[in-house]
Amino acid sequence: MYLLLALPAVATPITDVHRGIHDAPFDVVVSGSGGALYCSTDLSPPSLPCVGPIPIRATTVLRVAEVAGDGSREESTWTYIFPPDVLASAVMDQALLQRPVYSTDAERALRELPVISLVRPEGIPMTEVAVSMEWIDPLGDSLYAGAGAYVSGGTSWAYEKTSFRLVYRSEYGAGHLEADIYGENDRYTPTGISPADRFDVLSLRGGNHDTVFYLGERGQHLRNLWMDETQLEQGHLAPHGRFASLYINGVYHGLYHVRERFNAANMAEYFGGSEDDYEAINAGTAYDGSGAAWAALVAASGDYQEARRWLDVPDYLDYMVLNFYAGNAWDWYSWHNWQATGPILPDAGGFRFHASDSDICLTYGWDINILSLGGPSDVFLGLQAEGDPDFQVALRDAIYRNLTGPLSAEGAAARYERIAATASDGLAAESARWGYGWWDRDGEWLSEKSNLLTNWFPYRTEEMWRQFRAAGWYPVEAPLIDTASGAVPAGTVVRVALPAGSRARLYARTDGGDPREQGGAAAAAAQASDREIATEVLHGMILKARLKEGREWGPLVEAVYTVDEPSPLILNEWNAVDPADWLGGAEGTGADLSLGRVQGNGGDWIELLTTGDIDLRGWRLVASDRAGSQGEVVISDDPALAQIRAGSLITVAADMPEDTAYDPEGGDWRIHLRAPIRVTAADWQLRIFDADGFLRFGPVGEGVEPKTGLSSKEVGALTETPDGDLRPDTEAYAAREHSSFGLPNVEEGVTQDLSTLRRQEPGDSPGAADTGSADTGAAPAPRPAGIAADPPCGCSGAPVMPALPLLPLVLLRRKRTVPAGRT
Repeated sequence: MYLLLALPAVATPITDVHRGIHDAPFDVVVSGSGGALYCSTDLSPPSLPCVGPIPIRATTVLRVAEVAGDGSREESTWTYIFPPDVLASAVMDQALLQRPVYSTDAERALRELPVISLVRPEGIPMTEVAVSMEWIDPLGDSLYAGAGAYVSGGTSWAYEKTSFRLVYRSEYGAGHLEADIYGENDRYTPTGISPADRFDVLSLRGGNHDTVFYLGERGQHLRNLWMDETQLEQGHLAPHGRFASLYINGVYHGLYHVRERFNAANMAEYFGGSEDDYEAINAGTAYDGSGAAWAALVAASGDYQEARRWLDVPDYLDYMVLNFYAGNAWDWYSWHNWQATGPILPDAGGFRFHASDSDICLTYGWDINILSLGGPSDVFLGLQAEGDPDFQVALRDAIYRNLTGPLSAEGAAARYERIAATASDGLAAESARWGYGWWDRDGEWLSEKSNLLTNWFPYRTEEMWRQFRAAGWYPVEAPLIDTASGAVPAGTVVRVALPAGSRARLYARTDGGDPREQGGAAAAAAQASDREIATEVLHGMILKARLKEGREWGPLVEAVYTVDEPSPLILNEWNAVDPADWLGGAEGTGADLSLGRVQGNGGDWIELLTTGDIDLRGWRLVASDRAGSQGEVVISDDPALAQIRAGSLITVAADMPEDTAYDPEGGDWRIHLRAPIRVTAADWQLRIFDADGFLRFGPVGEGVEPKTGLSSKEVGALTETPDGDLRPDTEAYAAREHSSFGLPNVEEGVTQDLSTLRRQEPGDSPGAADTGSADTGAAPAPRPAGIAADPPCGCSGAPVMPALPLLPLVLLRRKRTVPAGRT
């Protein structure tokens, strides 16, 4: 039986002049794939034949349809914007625009801000309807997509300027929007976690209550975005957002905050898996999933050790501290105005929380106290009442890291000023569209902005310290470190000490671990002192310290130091291919030079390279991504690992063969270590510690600047030939659609030359382990005997690494297994 696929008879019609911002009149020609072409320029359905060039002399919405002989139909919309027309239109305040600064800034905003153009002649109601949507970015993507749209919000439904939600379903088109909406460019840089470029929902927030419609002269259009950006700067996943100009049926509708909306699909995009793996909760009600996982968390709100299985604890407590700081008193209740997303299973990363409808934050006096509020479903109140010491210390950690970081007086104010700068020009146009003749950017908006920067941010942080101490939530102070994080000369002596008058005992570690163990005991590896601990920075180091007074522990203080020195062990390549996916490449031909075309590209693996002779015993590999820890491996004390030569390639995976071979003199420069470590495309990164606990390399990987932007069909690889002088902060990493497991990396047909590291003469043979095709643009390398084209056993998880012979060009000798241990 044959399966017949119905292919579209026509393609989406196109024009020879692209949608966007224009200055001079032009003629446009429409082309298609052979069907009859119909056009309209008056918003009506395209019904007139497209005959010859179509004159475009002013702001115009061109609607085009192509109809095939079988009746199949494809449509597209092309919006052409002439900024002077927009400013002169009847919806704009011409008196305000007569001020030179407003006309100049407003026109600049119309030219430089991204544009969202929605077309539906009948208007957009509160129920979902089909619209045509265009995203036009003067510095990025411009595209057309079919979408659903409806008016969103609560009481803001009654305002003339409403907010909207865009949804992308298969009934409207592709079923999702692929656009680099939040990609970095000269005028916009996303904060924190790398944003997605695939969406099934977007929110278009018109400012809601933070506008002239509700806050009146105090309207800022900034507060909700400030809350989102704060969560991103805290290091957590939050809705990315930026400002854009919205046009409806070719008419300027104002400045809008284009914001991600978190749901199960969004979580799968950021953390992997499928939509079915997640729940999304709005004020206690599941809008994705069954809500069973959220119910389990709420049921455990009096049992922290159980609740933490369902919670991303740092995210949750940072979210709570943020809302306390922002004075979110108006309508942030246990049953209202919050959102959470999380996995349906425990111990899988836990629920994360997102600021929702936070337009009335930063509004009350700087001394407002809302510590009595319990947040989402009052989980916080239950955990506080239980008094688990681990929860109490985690809360102290959140208080300290926020009030000395993102919520410090300087940090909070600087973030507000930065966001305001991105909105300033757009607010000139917004003033002319929705200022009603009495609210404008340089008057009321600037006055309230100055009020916050002068009379709120400078006092709020100190007030929060006072409130947290008075509530008994912060009974022990933090230790003092005399040297700030950053690059220091080797041999620098760093001192950590008690604050003046403190009766506490000081505990510190220099291997990246917490001086306090879960449960409250001091860690065995921690140093202790009643006064001061001094330590010499010989290599990179992560210093962590706490104070303990009686039975109470204080917050964790951390400093990270780097030393300008090469590392003898570096990350050379890592596999981010999803277990159910395939390595990409031109027309899907991407493959591994050793494994060939294997689903999941052989499972999770990393490849390390020695750039100096090294004793690997006791070295530690620590992996993480957006979801948290992805494995910590301590290399065993096997004597075979005591003398590893420079230029050796070390592969680490959970499903390595049970036998290893390492014989540099015989041409085999590879070592296989069997150890569980997970690799993902979700900002994965690796840190490498030596046996003495010093940080020798990293963090390095996708989640480190400059970010490589790996997809689930790519690997990350070092793109240069390393030498013994390679620094830990090297930027020579990139995404690749081919891989070379256990072999030198290949970059645009050029293979890493490891002969210098291996102290070989240029004419020496590189050894059998380094041979193999360097042609990655054609068909995959020949498959070794014994490796099937598909994953063995047809299993649904990560494919099992094939049994020996794994790599036919390697001299495999029977030796004892060299496993890696796991902490």
